[in-house]
Amino acid sequence: MKTQLKVVETAGSLIERLLPKHIHAVTFWGLERKVAMFVLASSISLLC
Repeated sequence: MKTQLKVVETAGSLIERLLPKHIHAVTFWGLERKVAMFVLASSISLLC
């Protein structure tokens, strides 16, 4: 159980480091689009 918790915490901290500190969006849909584009860009950069 302790090892699984450490894996989850490590994965969470790695994802947190990739995220920007602030995301400015006026509407919910704008926020959703920005987050989706960020995830797509991060995935592509990890593949290259």
